[in-house]
Amino acid sequence: RTCMNWYVDQTIAGPVTCQLMLSPLILHQTRPKRSGRVRIVSLKFSIVLEVDLKCSNLYNLNLSNCNSLEILKLDCPRLANLQLLACTMLQEDELKSALSFCGALEILNVHSCPQINTLDFGRLQAVCPTLKRIQSSLIA
Repeated sequence: RTCMNWYVDQTIAGPVTCQLMLSPLILHQTRPKRSGRVRIVSLKFSIVLEVDLKCSNLYNLNLSNCNSLEILKLDCPRLANLQLLACTMLQEDELKSALSFCGALEILNVHSCPQINTLDFGRLQAVCPTLKRIQSSLIA
């Protein structure tokens, strides 16, 4: 089962390097080849407790079904779409901390994430003012 996909925009000039730390795994560093606009990277893991990702050209990150994910550290200034569907262990404070380094985020999916309260949209938008849409299983 895929627990992580990311999409890197390669139309931006300069080299693309993404650094990813997965716990309990070790650092994975990738330099996507320039073979068009987008490079898709898929990783399959059974248990991911921590994601520490720094990528300046990342615009779409899907961590859905990483149900053991507890620690999320992102430094992705161009990230526009973050999918966290069914990340059941992720806490709201951890998410807010990660969002503070994602200045272009517009779409956030936290459907089936019981530890994250999306009823108060303003709290998440205060951390990430560009946020336009939250997908959630909670209904106001």
